[in-house]
Amino acid sequence: MNEDRSIEFKENVSNTFLKTVSAFANYGTGKILFGVKDDGTAVGVKNLAETRLDIENKINDAIRPRPEFSFSVNELSGVLELIVYKGEHTPYLYKGKAYKRADTADIEVEQEALRRLTLQGAHLYFEQLESKEQGLRFGCLGNLLQSVLQIENVTDEVLRSLGLKSKGQYNIAAEILSDSNDVPGISIVRFGDDISVIKERESLKGSSILEQFQQAVEIYRRNYCLEIIEGIKRIKKESIPEKAFREALANAIVHRDWSMNVDIQVAMHPEKIEIVSPGRLSDSLSEEEYMRGGISSPNNPVLDNVFFRLHIIELLGTGIRRIRDLYERYTIKPHFEVLNNSLRITLPLAESRKELTAAEKMVFDSMDYGRPLASSELADKVGVSKKVILGIMKSLESKKYVQMSGAGRSTRYTKL
Repeated sequence: MNEDRSIEFKENVSNTFLKTVSAFANYGTGKILFGVKDDGTAVGVKNLAETRLDIENKINDAIRPRPEFSFSVNELSGVLELIVYKGEHTPYLYKGKAYKRADTADIEVEQEALRRLTLQGAHLYFEQLESKEQGLRFGCLGNLLQSVLQIENVTDEVLRSLGLKSKGQYNIAAEILSDSNDVPGISIVRFGDDISVIKERESLKGSSILEQFQQAVEIYRRNYCLEIIEGIKRIKKESIPEKAFREALANAIVHRDWSMNVDIQVAMHPEKIEIVSPGRLSDSLSEEEYMRGGISSPNNPVLDNVFFRLHIIELLGTGIRRIRDLYERYTIKPHFEVLNNSLRITLPLAESRKELTAAEKMVFDSMDYGRPLASSELADKVGVSKKVILGIMKSLESKKYVQMSGAGRSTRYTKL
């Protein structure tokens, strides 16, 4: 066993473990093993009962509010295990500061993250806070509700069912969807052959995010969709899949941090589109889970639900997976980046990719998105020799199905 985000070793009891308690209580249940060296060697704890009481008193005296925790003892090794449970009343503070795990270290959370913890502790999202504007109109939303769901009028009952109104007051999600607002929007720049050549610039804001979404799709269509006449047929050609662009932009809207006064950035290049969404992943969603797709944990569940009910997005939490599926037969794959204060999705031109052999497909299908694997791990998973795997991975890399990183024993392969 090694230390990781959810396991911490402590040979002795000192106040430094209280930062780890804060981190686990704020972001996810974890264990602290007392009587274990940094290298994982168990040396045990003397006076178990006294040490346990000391740990309990330190937590009760230093962490506010008091987190939930429990103990267990390994009688054979003498290791005392402290389990700290993720709490509902965040933030859990040690000396007035909240902490989180960064690999095996405990670091103080930044102001933005602290604000999110405070909202979570109140069981609120930023979008659910009361809007300063209460004279809102919903013409764009109403038109879509009528055309998609056959709802004739946007009544208070409809708004409440969508989560846009509570106790007679509109929330920030309602303001974002309203026809006139003062929230951040979508900035679009279309470049020429390099970024010094700007061919078009659009700042979409002041209107419903639904209208901005539609306008952005129209700009996409003007530049990446062509109609070609073949015989008597008019055929639509997409240099970048439209469904992928729509999914990526919707993903940026429902995952962004609306408390940040920054627009969603859409950069249109001749060979790709980059979409940057301000803010971080939901605290309950890891980078690996985001990359794999299939788990719904948006920063804005109200907006996410509205987009789902209007059929702008399909199954909740499947956006990344759907974008990958849309590029399945193409050579160059979309790229997803989780940055410190933003998420970036890059959609390249759609060029057909080479077919896989049966062996290549077996290995490729055994890999998970977002999880780098060594050749030895792949050999164990598939049940072939490492030599065979190395040959297959070389071919998969040349066909742009995987990306190689590192060298020698540190070489890893990531599914594209």
